[in-house]
Amino acid sequence: MHRFFRILGLAITDFPTFWQRLRARFSSPRALPANADTAASSAAVYQQWIIAHDRAGYSARVALDLGPLAIPARQLTTRSVTDRRPSDGDTHIILLSNHTVLHDMAVFEFAALIQRCPSIALVYGDYDHVTGMGERINPVFLPDWDPDLFWSTGYLRGAILVRADLWDQRCGMAEDTTFESLIFGLVTAVGDTPEQIAHIPHILSHLPDREWIEPRPRLDAHFQAVRTYLQTSLPGADARQIEPHGIVDVRRPSAPAPAAIAVIIPTRDGLEVLMPCVQAVRQSVSKHPLEIIIIDNASENQATLDYLAELKADDPRVTIIRDDAPFNFAGLNNRAAAATTAPLLCFLNNDTEVISADWLDRLAAEALRPEIGAVGARLLYPDGRVQHTGVILGLGGVAGHGDAGRPADDPGPLYRAVASHRPSALTAACLMMRSSIFNRLNGFDATNLAIDFNDVDLCLRLHAAGYATLLVPAVELVHKESISRGDNRDPAESARFAKEVAYMRDTWGADLDHDPAYNPNLSIALGEAYSLAESLRTEPVWKRASRS
Repeated sequence: MHRFFRILGLAITDFPTFWQRLRARFSSPRALPANADTAASSAAVYQQWIIAHDRAGYSARVALDLGPLAIPARQLTTRSVTDRRPSDGDTHIILLSNHTVLHDMAVFEFAALIQRCPSIALVYGDYDHVTGMGERINPVFLPDWDPDLFWSTGYLRGAILVRADLWDQRCGMAEDTTFESLIFGLVTAVGDTPEQIAHIPHILSHLPDREWIEPRPRLDAHFQAVRTYLQTSLPGADARQIEPHGIVDVRRPSAPAPAAIAVIIPTRDGLEVLMPCVQAVRQSVSKHPLEIIIIDNASENQATLDYLAELKADDPRVTIIRDDAPFNFAGLNNRAAAATTAPLLCFLNNDTEVISADWLDRLAAEALRPEIGAVGARLLYPDGRVQHTGVILGLGGVAGHGDAGRPADDPGPLYRAVASHRPSALTAACLMMRSSIFNRLNGFDATNLAIDFNDVDLCLRLHAAGYATLLVPAVELVHKESISRGDNRDPAESARFAKEVAYMRDTWGADLDHDPAYNPNLSIALGEAYSLAESLRTEPVWKRASRS
């Protein structure tokens, strides 16, 4: 009984109206919308599939209930994942972690996607947990493919569809291969390419509840898989587990020649926040040459002016730029960026204070990865609560901080408050990127987004150009949010904010409504991040993929 009430408490804590809404949505099989052609062809594509389980003796029967197109139950070929035989003509393999049960519609959903996108190498779905009494609890709603989150947490669990030729590449696995090492090997064989790995945002499998209650064994197994891979395939990289959760912090090898970094700090007076910010930057230990550009937006306080003059005289790394135009956050940063030739730009609010000693090196190592367009840090309020671990598109209308107010030691859903991952947008309060990319995109939009959402807009343009955005929680700063500018309460500021909201909705509306880093089963209502949504905001992934 004690275990039951523990499980119940976890469920209620994570989802306030958990029982009613979960049962209504997921307790019974759901036939997806499909026409006759879709149903028939989807049934045909899995006639040569097998199911591999990480324990021998598992069998599965699948019946598709599509009304008049009902397909009789069929016994699928099964084997243990340690069976090292090739696929023997099978086209796809469904891999199941131990004691995982397939949802009634899982095979159909997999087949529907493969029918439309036959080149997809690996497909995964969401999952929930089953108690010893048969109660389905604690659903886990995953993002679309996030390779950095996978490296940190090994979040692929439950039922995973793999193309048979990919399986054949891995059929020489050792007898003691764990499910975690198998999946990690398959992912690295695919090459982390998003075009080859697809996510279906529906519950496709049911895991034993012990995986929710005791996640550490699988995290330890994933860590061993990561470490083994790095030792053999990525010289110079290192990995460690972050306690107490056991997630993996991967430190990739740095570039052979350190690239110069320009730290750009806009300010207007606010000496009480500017001084500790600049002091922390000046004291930063880094192998990268450092330039500090302070762009002063019409400061009037004599103490501030004296401090800036002293900085310029005392530290040759410091450049002071005066700008007396009306406050335009985007424009100030653009002007400062144009004044440097440094290969790396680090935009930093004057109301931040560095905590992590190696922050510049950590951010630079990630910003120099070819696929990464911008890198952000974990930001904390002065009282220690979380302020920023990535931006959720659509939250509250345009975008918002889903983890704001979370205790610093709370890992959050899927450990995203403490694990490196790829949110769809980052705040410019601490943002590093290559200057070549920044210049190619013409920087921040100073015309339409002078103050708010210019960082979100830049991140969306980065994605459109083929780059990813990365959050590295191992880098921490304190952010005294908007202390230097104050609250936006007067009518003029309210009108300006409404105009910028309208611009974002007009320009990025479809993207704001479908954040790939945030599951459509989750709410975008203000203050309800990571709770269950009242209804799905998007159609199934396989339908969207069919039009791409």
